[in-house]
Amino acid sequence: MEPAQITALINSMATLIGVTGTTPFITLFLGALLVPWLVLVLVSISQHRRFESVVTMYNNNFQQVEVTQGLARDYQNLARDERELVIMTSTAMTNMHAAIENNMYCPIVRKNAKPKDIHNEQ
Repeated sequence: MEPAQITALINSMATLIGVTGTTPFITLFLGALLVPWLVLVLVSISQHRRFESVVTMYNNNFQQVEVTQGLARDYQNLARDERELVIMTSTAMTNMHAAIENNMYCPIVRKNAKPKDIHNEQ
């Protein structure tokens, strides 16, 4: 650009400002300065809310893991108790079977019989 063209541009801008007034130009200038800051503040608020929701999600996930681990421990205790119950029941059934095998005869017959006679009759 030549100096004469630059001078003409500045003169036309001054004439335009003189005709319309300074209010639109000041508004545009302030808008150009303040709008990026306003957008930055809005994005920052949005990111802060998003971060808070992520923190809440992780806290809920941690609590859910603790509950699940507690349920697993309770199930393990229940399974151990059930195993002990099965062992006790089978021991009792084995003892009952042995008692039935040993008491198959009438008490009067057993009183007079010798162990050798009982085993030979089978």
